Amino acid sequence: MPDPPSAVDLYWDSTYRILYDTWMQELISEELANFWGRFNAISSILIAATATGSAIAGWTLFNTTAGKVIWGVLSGVAALFSLLDSTLGVPARVKEQSDTRTMFLELRLKLEHFCSSLPRIDVTKAEQEYDSLSKQHEDARMKAKGDVIWTKRWQSKTQLQLNEIMVNKGYASDESAESIAKTRSR
Repeated sequence: MPDPPSAVDLYWDSTYRILYDTWMQELISEELANFWGRFNAISSILIAATATGSAIAGWTLFNTTAGKVIWGVLSGVAALFSLLDSTLGVPARVKEQSDTRTMFLELRLKLEHFCSSLPRIDVTKAEQEYDSLSKQHEDARMKAKGDVIWTKRWQSKTQLQLNEIMVNKGYASDESAESIAKTRSR
């Protein structure tokens, strides 16, 4: 009589798919939080540099025709950044993406722990943990918001980064990681 299926046999593939998606969402949120954080920092620096007091100092420093043009362009760019920063709600985006990253990071760590414990736990316990983690993943995906600046090229770059991580961690072979990259880039 054959042995009954182990927890690894029953839950590895589906857990791997959830782990992969969770890690991808974590990386996406990290990339977006970094992008919007840099945008916000540049915007703040430009706004501070062209503030009223700085503008008066700029008039005296750039008393030449070229200096006036440079200062005018710099002030215009700062005004544009200020407008975009407030219109797009950049500080809120930074916080939202940072919170999303933290949520997916915590879930990923739980999933990695579950994957490593699969060979040592019985099927009933594995089923309970898998169901809980699957529900947490579903809830996290519902809370995660996309971003208009996220491009296919950026997606592909992040995908390759994740595939390399999965290979280095021993979750996938080079061939399976390459296959995943081709499947997800379509």
